[in-house]
Amino acid sequence: MSLKRIKKSMLLIPALALQVFYCAKSQAQFVNGDKEIKARTIVVADSLLRNQLIKISPQTVIGYLNDANKSAFVNIIKLPVTGKTKIDAETIYLQSKNAVGWVAMCYRKRFTGPLEVNAASAFVITAGGICLTNYHVIFAFAHDKGLDGSGAFMVRLGNGKIYQLKKIIAASKEDDIAILQLDVKPGEQLPYLSIEKETPKIGEDLFMLGNPQDMYYSFTRGIVSNLYADGVSWPDGSGGSVRDLMAITADFAIGASGSPIINKNGNVIGMVSSTHTIEQNKSGYQLTQMVIKNAIPNRSLLKILQSVNVE
Repeated sequence: MSLKRIKKSMLLIPALALQVFYCAKSQAQFVNGDKEIKARTIVVADSLLRNQLIKISPQTVIGYLNDANKSAFVNIIKLPVTGKTKIDAETIYLQSKNAVGWVAMCYRKRFTGPLEVNAASAFVITAGGICLTNYHVIFAFAHDKGLDGSGAFMVRLGNGKIYQLKKIIAASKEDDIAILQLDVKPGEQLPYLSIEKETPKIGEDLFMLGNPQDMYYSFTRGIVSNLYADGVSWPDGSGGSVRDLMAITADFAIGASGSPIINKNGNVIGMVSSTHTIEQNKSGYQLTQMVIKNAIPNRSLLKILQSVNVE
């Protein structure tokens, strides 16, 4: 074998090894992959739409949101007891993931082809299937309809179970919160997260577990960076209100709306809501200086839950 051929062979060996390693690594990364989560959820939604088995349509949600006299009363449901012991990040992820949902708002906007999907997040707070997400999430579902005005609001939990929305228990555009009931089977027990009763402190460690931009069940870490109130506009354009907010440093992005913010005891201390970008314009072009990541604090979650007899 010539020296030239030997050198060429030696160059191929590490390249081949790198390619094999890369493939193996990529395969291992897709535990929360697109095919398993998104495709299967869309199949379930498509079946429900085709067979006219949807419990709550976009039009039904519009009717609820526009009804000034809507009743928010439900039977008294006690919230789960909160944990008191600090646990490590890996354990928090593993014990919380199954209670976190990927929200798929599915519509048929063409006579042929797949359903279109708007995505968000949610999390279950009782074994009976009550969950929380943002008001702006259900508002978006109500105002983005398919060809015949239909749509499917699906929640796929971390354990692979898929549920459709059964009813809206309560909604607050002032605090950007919606309480939902999933369509669970009689006697079925769902994994859930407990809501912390104590107000979080600035500097407290926390985690975000959600679904930003199809990065399913992403887990990020940060701290509470601020607790404050700010004026916000409502999604329907009818006005605005002063809202309690919790700024955090854990990363999230579009698709993570409705994700839980979890403390080191594994309890929910907030819910992802929005981001606000501070720009520097004096240079003649926009220059991002800071992105404020806003969450709804747990006291606002508890306030609306108490208003509908969920204790």
